[in-house]
Amino acid sequence: MGPILEFELDRKAPLPLCQQLHQQLREALEGGLFEPGSRLPATRRVATELGLHRATVVEAYRRLELEGWVDQRVGSGTYVRSPASAAASALRGRGGGPVAVGVAELLEQVRRVELPPVSPDALDLSTIVPDVRGFPSEAFHASLRRASERRGSEVLSYGPATGDAELRDLLAERLRRRGLPVEGSDLVVVAGAQQGIDLLLRAHAQPGDRVVVESPTYHHALDLLRIHRVEIDELPLHHDRGGSRSHYDSDELERCLSARPAVVYAQPNHQNPTGLTLRPESRVQLVEACARAGSLLIEDDYEAELHHDEDGRLKPLAAISDGAVVAHVGTLSKALFPGLRIGWIAGPSELIERVARVKRITDLSGSVILQAAAADLIATGEYDRHLEQVVAEGVRRLKTLGRALARELPPGFTATAPEGGHALWLELPPGLTGEALARRAAEEGVLVSPGELFSVRGGPGAVRLSTAQLDAAEIDDAVGRLARAARALMAEGPRPTRDPDLEAPLRI
Repeated sequence: MGPILEFELDRKAPLPLCQQLHQQLREALEGGLFEPGSRLPATRRVATELGLHRATVVEAYRRLELEGWVDQRVGSGTYVRSPASAAASALRGRGGGPVAVGVAELLEQVRRVELPPVSPDALDLSTIVPDVRGFPSEAFHASLRRASERRGSEVLSYGPATGDAELRDLLAERLRRRGLPVEGSDLVVVAGAQQGIDLLLRAHAQPGDRVVVESPTYHHALDLLRIHRVEIDELPLHHDRGGSRSHYDSDELERCLSARPAVVYAQPNHQNPTGLTLRPESRVQLVEACARAGSLLIEDDYEAELHHDEDGRLKPLAAISDGAVVAHVGTLSKALFPGLRIGWIAGPSELIERVARVKRITDLSGSVILQAAAADLIATGEYDRHLEQVVAEGVRRLKTLGRALARELPPGFTATAPEGGHALWLELPPGLTGEALARRAAEEGVLVSPGELFSVRGGPGAVRLSTAQLDAAEIDDAVGRLARAARALMAEGPRPTRDPDLEAPLRI
């Protein structure tokens, strides 16, 4: 199979295996051991021969493409470029330094699906962005006025990097009710959960570090990890058919954590995209494994306050940390409205101080006036009144979606039953892909998110559905259209499958 299988990797070395493989591949290419135009060995075989996780090999090949050494061709494989073309497009570091990859090149790795043109009145089951029709506009404007009158020009200036002190205290009080023993000083206010994850990666991860994520997982978190140039390792998420809870396989968890990753990223409540809630025993297993590995555990709790049954809501991972360093990330975007751009990170003081320093460098300060208005919404009870309505409507919409799917879809489809939030995961019969169903559904005037977006390796035959944008009548209509698309695809018979060794991302 050629020189690639003769590489020697040192599993005890501090340099991650992906980086070792990438460097040795690059040296082989520089030395002319692969002819221009030749195809590199399939990643699956390389992983088998070298005893690696396939995702490690996929990432090494991806870095070669970013540097201009190879081309990844849809449905074909990975091919060596000519020396001239490689030199023309390479953006690589010298002298053993880190690879200097431009943002434009990294953005090319963001996975997207090309859909046919859709009409303006298409029904959207694809997004978890809250419905603008439910935004508490009047309450927010009143809070904005009160905050401005009470605090004057103070709210028009820069604020502390950690965020508004009043808001931090109010958020900490809400977290204490959920069993997380924190004070306001244990929080940093951030511009939504997405910035929180980004700041934690900036503060705690270096290019080439290993980061473990659930599979499937939040696709924009994968985009962030690609921008940070880390090695992504996937931990499969398992669930009962049609159930609401998820768990990890103990052996798979041990495999992922035995490599002592720098960061582990998890969503224990209403996981995006599956909508599942992590079982209590798996929460303990995850926290204990992170403690043994010395890994930072990022707990993305973006929809915790949208749980349907308050009495059945489980404690945050950070409340059972058991020696692990846990960064608890939350947001007001899904319960209030995303334009507020307010989230938080709660964690140990050393971590919070480090994140605050990074935040000061990157954005100087969050919006003081918006944070003051959010504090007023919480302090006056307007937030809780709005939250009660949002949760009640969420229950109605998810029940409507579940009934419609059971009624309209042909046999062979399986949906999760979330305990809260907006999203559920619809697994498809064998032979159907999420991408194919998403494209056909768009032709019928309904948008869904294909499962391939939510995994480094392409994901299963599934789609994510969300009730965030549609009321009950619209949901029934949307599922009817989705069912027509599904029946049309199934009538076409088996579809060709993608090359299992293909790494190239989907392009717009």
